[in-house]
Amino acid sequence: MKANPNRIMITATGSGAGKTSVTCALLNCLVKRNLNVCAFKSGPDYIDPMFHSKVLGIQSRNLDLFLCEENTVKYLFAKNCEHFDIAVVEGAMGIYDGAGFSSDDCSANHLAKVLAVPQILVVDVRGKGFSLSAEISGYINFRQNNIKGILFNHCKESMYGAYREMIEKQTGIPVYGYLPELDEAKIGSRHLGLITAEEISGLKCKLDALGECAEKTMNIDGLIALSTQTESVCCEEIMVEPVGKTKVNIALAKDKAFCFYYEDNLALLNQLGAN
Repeated sequence: MKANPNRIMITATGSGAGKTSVTCALLNCLVKRNLNVCAFKSGPDYIDPMFHSKVLGIQSRNLDLFLCEENTVKYLFAKNCEHFDIAVVEGAMGIYDGAGFSSDDCSANHLAKVLAVPQILVVDVRGKGFSLSAEISGYINFRQNNIKGILFNHCKESMYGAYREMIEKQTGIPVYGYLPELDEAKIGSRHLGLITAEEISGLKCKLDALGECAEKTMNIDGLIALSTQTESVCCEEIMVEPVGKTKVNIALAKDKAFCFYYEDNLALLNQLGAN
């Protein structure tokens, strides 16, 4: 099986840098441009895909190199990108954070290499000047990666020009814009990460505010163009046959308390003969 969907990954220097805000802002902009968009999340994160799904109106999916072999991940990606104009993948934690402390196995970077997807590195610029160049240079040069662009978070409009000129000069990597502080679009977090989508009142207004801002401060056209600069993903097709002739009924608890599911697990149960 061979596929080459337009695709881009939003990754970051670490948790809290702004990956989900940037991803939701980008998804919102792409939907407003009438593009047929799908979204994915790197690793075992149930919460961020809920926010993707609220923007898109369709289920976002996980791509987990710890639970699945590389071929399985490539197959799920290729299969679920069919008939879409562009795929947006959100990384997890920092770009190199994965299964341990000695390699980037199972990280967003590992996934980007497996899927041959260009990466945008989101960086929180608060409290930094020239040191920002050292930080970003470190991430670019630490391991093999597909970092093709930088995006600033919590950046003031008055500082953006100076930051951009400095980073492009020091690293040679283009900057694709920024997001400023947006009090009206804050999502919130707690000890296990983000608050779930169902718990936030006025979420659509917050996501729309992110999108409206991103249209002014992010180079959306440039990101779309970057998503086309990819190579084909090749994998063996995975065939699933129903277990029996009779459909088995399975009840799912799904509300504010019970909402952590992998979408592909549910699809697999259905393929095996569950209703």
